[in-house]
Amino acid sequence: MPAGSVSRVRIQPFSVAVDVAVVDDLRARIRSARLPQAAPGEPWAQGTDRDWLEELLGYWADGFDWRAAERELNRFAHREETGLVRTRAV
Repeated sequence: MPAGSVSRVRIQPFSVAVDVAVVDDLRARIRSARLPQAAPGEPWAQGTDRDWLEELLGYWADGFDWRAAERELNRFAHREETGLVRTRAV
């Protein structure tokens, strides 16, 4: 910023609101994830257990309540500062 110029910084409240299309796209990508075959040997001995990962992906695709999470996050005051860089804080 040149010397003597004034930065126009605004601080304003904001709420978490993820567009339904974004959530739908994420769910579709999670559902279409291609998982490798289970590794030989004991689960977790050579990395993430495939069955556990498959269950976790199912939860994120079909069990996680995105709107409830938004409501919970929005119980807190959020602020957004805009200027040269957009910064958000709780």
